[in-house]
Amino acid sequence: TAAAARGDEAVAERLRERYASVAGRVHAALLCVLVVKFVMACGALAHWGLLYLGGARADYVQKAEQALFAVSEVTLFAVVVLVAKGWRVTRAYLTRAELRQTAFSSIIFLAAMIGLSFYNLSYYYLTVMIMYFWMLPKTFGALNENIRLLRSHVALATRAVAVATAAVAAER
Repeated sequence: TAAAARGDEAVAERLRERYASVAGRVHAALLCVLVVKFVMACGALAHWGLLYLGGARADYVQKAEQALFAVSEVTLFAVVVLVAKGWRVTRAYLTRAELRQTAFSSIIFLAAMIGLSFYNLSYYYLTVMIMYFWMLPKTFGALNENIRLLRSHVALATRAVAVATAAVAAER
């Protein structure tokens, strides 16, 4: 029983280490999103500050603010899609095809947002709406699959613990 307890402690320690590194990577991705959003907010502050101080609109600052907003939205989009696909939640790694698909859609999204932001602001927001209407159903569908997978893992783990507990009790 002492060996079984040491084995359980070793398994628990390995799980803690694994999930600490998983949480660290997901948190790093979310920190990247927050940093990009903060930079975008600083760009907006600079735009409105120059407008307040000078009384004239600085077009280059407004365009930079729009470009930063596009980058922040694309960063958020990419992280949400990766996590929805189960990256570091139910799977340690994503396939190259999934990563390529996310990168390709992010590049198209960024190009459309930046291009339309210079053309017309209303088309710019239309791009954001279309992307999120396209993305949200897929994201929620993937999240539901991940929840089902996690529930099955919990059920299997519960069953394994029950069997191990019964084996230890029978051994005594």
